[in-house]
Amino acid sequence: MEPFGSGDRWGARAFGRMASERSSSAEAESEPRATIRNKGQAMEIESTTFGTITIDGKTYEHDVIIRLSGEVVKRKKKLSKKYYGTSHVLSKDEAKFVFEKGCEQLILGSGQMGNVHLSPEAEAYFAKKGCKVQLQPTPEAIGAFNRSHAKKIGLFHVTC
Repeated sequence: MEPFGSGDRWGARAFGRMASERSSSAEAESEPRATIRNKGQAMEIESTTFGTITIDGKTYEHDVIIRLSGEVVKRKKKLSKKYYGTSHVLSKDEAKFVFEKGCEQLILGSGQMGNVHLSPEAEAYFAKKGCKVQLQPTPEAIGAFNRSHAKKIGLFHVTC
């Protein structure tokens, strides 16, 4: 048996999934999947492992934001890193990038172990905009996102 995390970019062996078990892009393209949704039909976050999140059949290996429209975009961590030296504290600049007019709720997946939190300025920004923030470790946050019927945005940190 190989040592913990050897040969695996994310150390996913400790989380029950080998890198070789991840589907390749060629395999993903050959599998049929519905890309058209009925109006009002919600997207589904299917799963998360250390370093990944799977949304509507597509696996992302980076932090993501799910917009009000359902569009999935890469998180702009540099907006927080420039102030705090880490992406584990969400800055007001990043909060401004994340927020969209009409958003009632931000569901923030704080990482597999819950290391991400809001800066006081980001917390005040969301409060001023009337946007409730639900902060939970990413595995719990994906369930909250899937169950929520609010006009919501999701931000999901996929590692620690």
